[in-house]
Amino acid sequence: MYACGLLNDGYTEPFINGFDYAWRKLPEVYPQNKKIEKCESCKYIGLCETCPANRLAETGDWFGVPQYACDEAKEIYQILSKMDII
Repeated sequence: MYACGLLNDGYTEPFINGFDYAWRKLPEVYPQNKKIEKCESCKYIGLCETCPANRLAETGDWFGVPQYACDEAKEIYQILSKMDII
């Protein structure tokens, strides 16, 4: 069992160890969340659509920051601002 369909790294085996055990152990097979300084201080973080699986796929690093995601969040912010939503 994988945490996400985008991942091919880290898994548990519910058919061998049981679903409950595999579900509880799943977080342990992935790197622990750590704060990404660039993201923590970003004013667009609430509009960012990247996740650990995307970061790994795009940068090769669980904690990498794909620049396109930053650019996209900024663009979404600008559009919503023009619409007086933000």
